[in-house]
Amino acid sequence: MDRCLPYLSELGYPTLVIDSTDSPYTGNITGMDYIHCPNMGLLQKIKKYMLSRVTTPYTLMNADDIYPSPKAIEHALAFLESNADYSTVLGNSLNYSSEKLQFEYHSFNHHFKTDSSSPSTRLLQHFTNYIPIYYSVQRTDIVKTAFEKLPADLKNFNFTEFFFSMITLLYGKVKRVQDFDYITQDVPSVIHLASHMRGTTKAMTTDPQYYPEIDALRKTISDLITEVEGLPPEVSRRYAEATLDIYLSRILPSKKYYWLRHSPPKTRATRNRAFFKRLLTRFRGNSNDRRPTHNAEKTDNTDARLATATDNRIDDLEQIISILDS
Repeated sequence: MDRCLPYLSELGYPTLVIDSTDSPYTGNITGMDYIHCPNMGLLQKIKKYMLSRVTTPYTLMNADDIYPSPKAIEHALAFLESNADYSTVLGNSLNYSSEKLQFEYHSFNHHFKTDSSSPSTRLLQHFTNYIPIYYSVQRTDIVKTAFEKLPADLKNFNFTEFFFSMITLLYGKVKRVQDFDYITQDVPSVIHLASHMRGTTKAMTTDPQYYPEIDALRKTISDLITEVEGLPPEVSRRYAEATLDIYLSRILPSKKYYWLRHSPPKTRATRNRAFFKRLLTRFRGNSNDRRPTHNAEKTDNTDARLATATDNRIDDLEQIISILDS
């Protein structure tokens, strides 16, 4: 923190520091809201103090090895102020290794968008070319919602990052820009030292100890899709499963995922394209055969909402398929 805190102080924003190390920090923390809570879990400490002490309309989560770009923060704040339907702005990052004396640049394919009007489709859009949202400028009310709904079973930080990304996507669009967001210094941080909180991708998909976390993540997101978008529970569950599968099939293209119980094709593009085409066929069928509800008073509103949601999703899926085909 000797390097990170002075840098953050110079940015001029209100800063909440939640320190769970054994000894309190003795450096200069003038103007910062500093809390020392030794041996408290990462998620537990953030949830406890962030919910009660952060009052600004926007929040930037920052690890002790991350140095955010002042211009990126300014641009993100200006964009979010003018675009109420967006939940965050996401740029590129650099990883600096002091041992190797080199920078590693992390960027994304700018052809991929996360701008659908459908929350569930935004999940598919973003996880097709996944980038963590955890360390981007976000609306505080959405971050607080994520902590309030965080499943107690989630302990692996990778799953937690997925959860926060999904919450952000459900409540708004994500603006992807080619700006440089932050530098990560390749030094031991709290998360890297706590190896039990960050399992390997292979272990996350095959080790039974992680099954309860996967189930909790899937169920919570499924319920939220139904709550936010009004989709039937079974459809919401399929979207939640497909979102996780899309990401993990990129990492482990030949593995079998226990929650879907089938083996994906050899390439991510083939798998994703086939999935989206099946989904597109299903929704095209729904658009031609929308069944009326039994409640006559709700029929008109329900059919109108279903028609709009289905038509929007067809447009989104056609866009994604065209990108995967290119």
